[in-house]
Amino acid sequence: MDIYRGDTLADDCRKKLGKIFAEGFTQWLGYFSKKPVVTAKVFEHSFQLDQFFVAIVDKKIAGFVACTDCHKKSLILVKDKLKKHFGWFKGMIAFKVLKKEFEAPFENLPSNTGSIEFVGVASEFKKQGVASNIIEHTLYENYVIEGMAELT
Repeated sequence: MDIYRGDTLADDCRKKLGKIFAEGFTQWLGYFSKKPVVTAKVFEHSFQLDQFFVAIVDKKIAGFVACTDCHKKSLILVKDKLKKHFGWFKGMIAFKVLKKEFEAPFENLPSNTGSIEFVGVASEFKKQGVASNIIEHTLYENYVIEGMAELT
């Protein structure tokens, strides 16, 4: 297993990351679309790949951890993509609600603290220590985890 920062991989990695993300958040994002492929298209453009650590196993993306310095964002929502794929009404609701959830800042944290924002593992690589290996390769001594959701 090799770990890379997302921005060092080919841009088509967004599609696979989007698929893993959408499948993991289906239960929370199902109001906006019941189809994970639609949700993946919405979010793949929002990923700030320099904040993603990605595991590669046998030339396949096995999983990712979005981990920031608590100041930068790992995901910046694109309102036009939300409206295009979810429809105008649901897209606007998604933008308002999810912006608060995904782009909220942290304050007064100790130095060398990172924020683990998302963890996702492709179904074929579950229970193989992928997430643990990725987290070991992130850059921080301390971590903040706000609103943990299991990505299944």
